[in-house]
Amino acid sequence: MDMTIKVDQGNIYNIRVAAVCSYNDCYVVDDSNKGYVVHVGGRLKYNETIHEAIKREINEELGIIVEPAFVGVYESFFTYENNNFHEHLFLFAIDISDCDLSNKESYIKLIKKTDIHNYQVFPENCENVIERNEIISINTSVEKQMYQDRDIAFTIGKKDGNDQEYHFRVSALIRNGNKVLIDESASHLQHLIPIGGRLHFGETFNEGLVREIQEELNCTIKNSSFRGIGEDFFIFRNNKQIHFISALFEVELNEEQYTAGDGTVPVWMDISELNPSNTKMLSFLQMLNKKEIKHATSR
Repeated sequence: MDMTIKVDQGNIYNIRVAAVCSYNDCYVVDDSNKGYVVHVGGRLKYNETIHEAIKREINEELGIIVEPAFVGVYESFFTYENNNFHEHLFLFAIDISDCDLSNKESYIKLIKKTDIHNYQVFPENCENVIERNEIISINTSVEKQMYQDRDIAFTIGKKDGNDQEYHFRVSALIRNGNKVLIDESASHLQHLIPIGGRLHFGETFNEGLVREIQEELNCTIKNSSFRGIGEDFFIFRNNKQIHFISALFEVELNEEQYTAGDGTVPVWMDISELNPSNTKMLSFLQMLNKKEIKHATSR
């Protein structure tokens, strides 16, 4: 099931993966669209990791099996065919110069890297992220903002009697020595989580992070840096199958004191106390003290 979700009339949330594929002095792109080219990729499927998705897309379009590296996220807001789109594109990169492309689809085209700027590429400037060696980067292209007070949390369907849900979250890694600030409000469900919450439709990562910190701690952010993307898949409350993606930020607060709000129960917890028995966000555990991990999944 492709992850293109109709929020309501005229508003669509879209999740895609793409790979900037280098082939000698060329980029390998999809030329099937009228008026513009796109990097190899497509829509994420429900219950599929972004790494599984990009491997599948590359195999379908280029006829090869490779292991691309995750390099960042491109968040976009645009209008297409009278619909407002909020899109998260998970970006990968790989050099496939040694691969046999004889089985590639007919719409795949090789464009010299020096000529790429002569084409309309959607989304724009993805290749520049790779060229500048920015291992993790968030790019925001805003054509039209569609802010709504609505969480990116959708019921996709049912399977084996379980509701299938997709959630997108912004999470704050707030440290104090060997301790991190954790929300214990769902501890009775063995679901300790970092401070943060669901992103809203039409909201950038930064806007969502600022809002969540204000709502949950009545604080403002002094500094923040993007740490990476976590993916978790779990059953919640016995009847919900959750496909959970979280954008994790290292956050430093302006205020020394905080006041809990919005149902949050914030506590300082030693990192060693967090484990798979008390949280379902296993990807968060993987990234806690390993800055080299930019993409983590519990599967």
